[in-house]
Amino acid sequence: MAHPCCGLSLRHGTIIVAIFDIASAVMGVFVSVLSLIFLTCFREIVIDFLQNENFGDFDGKEVVTILNQMGGLILLVVAACLLAALLQLALATYLYKGARERDASGCQLWWKIKVILFILAVVFMSGVILLSQTPAQHAIASVLVFVYQVYALWVVQAFIDEIRFGRKLQDQSQPDTAQCYA
Repeated sequence: MAHPCCGLSLRHGTIIVAIFDIASAVMGVFVSVLSLIFLTCFREIVIDFLQNENFGDFDGKEVVTILNQMGGLILLVVAACLLAALLQLALATYLYKGARERDASGCQLWWKIKVILFILAVVFMSGVILLSQTPAQHAIASVLVFVYQVYALWVVQAFIDEIRFGRKLQDQSQPDTAQCYA
């Protein structure tokens, strides 16, 4: 297997992947919590406004009913995003610990779950791209995320192999010093 880290050790590459995943998970948790707070407060403010104001021919009760029905669904989706971000945070922390301690099982758990999530994301985003009115925008963002995910999986798998087989991969970008001086 080729060395994916361009001179950096696989252990450090895996730690960087873990830190990047931790940072993105923390941002996901932060955005999800803010969204839950905003949606809860915003919904209550709009409902109070529509119930307390007189709009003549306009019936605010229909809008209140829709907000109550759809608001719950939106909150459920945001709560699911929060749970996904918390799962990503736990997995990334587990990967970080596994990389620091050179524990293949910790890294392997991250790898297996990420492969499953990657396959699900590819299927989901393929549907979004096919059904979208602006498929190019979704495709560009998806490709960038997928390229990173494939690279991260490659780095972690190479590190797992290094731990399991007890040998380091030769970095192809740097010459083997034993051959240079022979």
